[in-house]
Amino acid sequence: MNGRKETSPTRIEPYHCSKYGLFGNPRLADKFLTSIKVQWMMQRARDKQARKGMGIDISVGIWAWIKQGSPLLASPGYWMLYGVKCVGVIITIKCDSKLAATSRAVFSSYGYQDRIHVVEAQATDALAKMTGPFDLIFLDLEFSAYRPIIEQILNRGLLAEDGIILVDNVFARGFVVGESPANIDRARLDHWNEAGKLVVDFNAYIAADPRITVTIWSFFDGISEIKLKH
Repeated sequence: MNGRKETSPTRIEPYHCSKYGLFGNPRLADKFLTSIKVQWMMQRARDKQARKGMGIDISVGIWAWIKQGSPLLASPGYWMLYGVKCVGVIITIKCDSKLAATSRAVFSSYGYQDRIHVVEAQATDALAKMTGPFDLIFLDLEFSAYRPIIEQILNRGLLAEDGIILVDNVFARGFVVGESPANIDRARLDHWNEAGKLVVDFNAYIAADPRITVTIWSFFDGISEIKLKH
């Protein structure tokens, strides 16, 4: 359907694990799986052993964990600190002025204002002014921005030779493999149907790019790990 595989009655839903009886509350399931994903990303950042100590976070917003007083889960900027060592610098790009201001306030409240720099701009505009290279790049934007942002990063050589890019939500709630309204608000079905098409296109693009290798990890809603070929 629409160039994607037909939904199989036995396919695994990458979204709410509550469907399989692990939790009775979908929100609790999402929170639990997100926590696991963030812990994995923090470990991946530690394993990275960044040399130049530069990372960049290009994401839509600040994770809801801020309200629960958990700084390491509050934003990708925090877990990225693990990968860039004690001298590392993180640049986090926010296109919304309110999110940018909130990010600065939160980072400052935990004493990270000298290591996490907030840039208020459109991602493409901000990247056009940067030279890199970056050891660790995290991308979590609207799905239509994934491909052009990755193209810009690769074409401008912003990824360090041994760096990694982590792209979030590459399963698009399961809509990359078919249309399944289970666990999705019916008012959001059109959004996720379109998201599935965009992510299918993005996944095909990065899989075919000869400059990179791609590993897709099945944490929560999927993470693509992108590295330069050597």
